[in-house]
Amino acid sequence: MVCLYLAACSTSSKTPILDRGGIKDFNTEISEINISDTSSFRVGMLLPLSGAAAKHGQGLKNASMMALEDINNPRLILQYYDTKSSPSGARIAAENAIRQKVNLIVGPLMSTEVQAIAGETIYQGVPVIAFSTAQEVLQPTVYTMG
Repeated sequence: MVCLYLAACSTSSKTPILDRGGIKDFNTEISEINISDTSSFRVGMLLPLSGAAAKHGQGLKNASMMALEDINNPRLILQYYDTKSSPSGARIAAENAIRQKVNLIVGPLMSTEVQAIAGETIYQGVPVIAFSTAQEVLQPTVYTMG
């Protein structure tokens, strides 16, 4: 589902993909990205890049970067946020993503993390496509693909 949506955003030009946005070394200062560009579509990737599930999070990050390269659309920006394999880390990651003007959140991985971010994302009107398989996390604008 996400792949189809991301593919629909693609263009046929061979413009190189720019590496911008998201976090580097877990720094989520809003000053590091240009959020005034409304022609871009920003996807906040909430992944466990540290903690108990870091191996899974790194695999998902690598897969999303390969998909972004295949899509080759400079208007599509993936911004990575570490959930630290915990509900509190997911909540902080989602708050940072929302402050940095993401249009969509993909992730987090665990149902407890999805439950931790649902209230704020619903309130802010940012849809979520989570990797969780738990049906109890489904809510308006909170979807699962696991």
